[in-house]
Amino acid sequence: MLKIPYGESNFESIRKDGFIYVDKTHFIEQLESIRRLIHLRPRRFGKSLFISMLEAYYDVAQADKFETLFKGLYIYDKPTPDKNNYYILRLNFSGIQNMREGDIEEGFNGKVFDGCNSFIKKYQMKIDINEKDRAATTLKKTLSGVKHLECPHKVYILIDEYDHFTNALLTGDGIDFLTILQRGGFVRAFYEIIKEQSEIGTVERLFMTGVMSVTLDSMTSGFNVGTNITTTEEFADMMGFTTEEVKEILQQTYARPGKKDEVVNLTQDEQEVMYGTFKDNYNGYLFSEESKIKVFNATLIMYYMKHYLRNNKAPKNLIDDNLKQTGSTIESIVTLKNKEQNYEVIEQIVEKGEVSGTLQPYIRLEEKFDEEDLITLLFNIGMLTIKGHDMETQFTIPNKIIKDIYYQYLQNLLQQTSACTFELSKQKEAITALGRYGEIDLLIVTT
Repeated sequence: MLKIPYGESNFESIRKDGFIYVDKTHFIEQLESIRRLIHLRPRRFGKSLFISMLEAYYDVAQADKFETLFKGLYIYDKPTPDKNNYYILRLNFSGIQNMREGDIEEGFNGKVFDGCNSFIKKYQMKIDINEKDRAATTLKKTLSGVKHLECPHKVYILIDEYDHFTNALLTGDGIDFLTILQRGGFVRAFYEIIKEQSEIGTVERLFMTGVMSVTLDSMTSGFNVGTNITTTEEFADMMGFTTEEVKEILQQTYARPGKKDEVVNLTQDEQEVMYGTFKDNYNGYLFSEESKIKVFNATLIMYYMKHYLRNNKAPKNLIDDNLKQTGSTIESIVTLKNKEQNYEVIEQIVEKGEVSGTLQPYIRLEEKFDEEDLITLLFNIGMLTIKGHDMETQFTIPNKIIKDIYYQYLQNLLQQTSACTFELSKQKEAITALGRYGEIDLLIVTT
C-alpha cells in the first residue's frame, strides 16, 4: 500500500516511508551530457524533489543507500559512471523574505553559510569559514579548501529556488531588483565564484532550479554560468506528470490516510472521473515548442488525491491554497515598468484567450521591458503556456485552475485601471463566468 506525498520533497523519506514516487530517474543520463544546467518551472512542479533525488544519486556519502533508495527505478538497472561520485553542496534560497536590501543580503549570506557549513561537516573537511563573511567569501573559502585538501572527488552544486528572494523586488521601475543583481552586487559576486571554481575544476557540475528567467538574465549578464534547458524538448516533461504517469498513479493501491490498515483501490469509474477533473483543471502545460507532451501540475494531483483518499470525496476547493500567491506575483509583473503597455497584453489575453509572441532568452530589465518580456515572465510563472507556433508562438492559459487564480487578480485590476465606475456585483458575475466557463459576453457588457 502506498501513501500520497503531498508537500513532501525529501526523496529519501518518500522512498523509505512508502510514498508513491513517479520515476524521473531516466533523465539523469540525459542531464549528464551538460555539466552546468538551469531548469525553470512554475511553483509546485516538483523542483525540490528532483533536486533531492539528484543529491541522493550523486552524493558520495550516500553510496551505501543506493539499493534502498533506487531499487525498482530506471537508474538502478542503468547507473551512470558518476553514481555517488561527488561532494554535494546543496543550497536553497527560499525563505529570504524581507524587502530591504541589507536584510536580503544578510539572509543570503546566512543561507550560503548554512549550506557550506553543512557541507564541511558532512564530509569532515578541515575548512574554516566565518558566519560574518559575505556569501561570495564563504563559498570561495569552502571550494578553495576542497582544492587545497586535494580531495578525491569533485563538487556538484545543487541550487533550489535560486530566484525566490529576488522575485519580491520585481516591482515598479525595478531599481531595487537590479541593485542586488548587477555587477558589484552580492548575488552577482556569489555566482562569479561558481564560474571561477568551475573553470579551475573544483566544481564539476551545477544544477539550478527556480521560476523566473529575469533574475538569471540579470545576474549572468557578461558571463555564462550554465546552460538553460527550460524550453528544451528532451526535458519538457522532466518535472510535472504526463498523461501516462497520472493514469498510473490512479491505478495504484493506497492506504487510507489516517487509517493505515484500510486499503483503497479506485474503481475504473472513479479513475475516469478523476482523470477528467485533472485534465480540465491541472493539465495543459507545454514547455517546449518542439514537444507535444503536455504535463500536469504535480502538487495539485497529489493535493486532490490526498483529499479524495481520506473520505472518497473531492476537495471542496480544487485550488491548493499554496498556489493562490500567484495572483500577487502576476500583479507585480504587470505593474513592472510599462504599466499601460502591460495592461494591453493582459486585455488581449482576456478578450481572446491567447496572445502571440516570442520567448526571450534574455530579459535586460536595465534596458527595457516590452511585450515579449512580459509574455516570457507570464510563461515562467505558469500563467501562460505554449499553444502552437505559426510565425510567432501562440500562448494560452493552460487550464481552469489558472483561470480561477488569474481572474481573482483581474477583478482588482479592472477596478484599479478603469476610469469607469463599476457595479461590482455585475463585474464579479462577469469575471466568474469567464473564469469558470470561458464565457466573455457578460464581461464585454460590463466593460
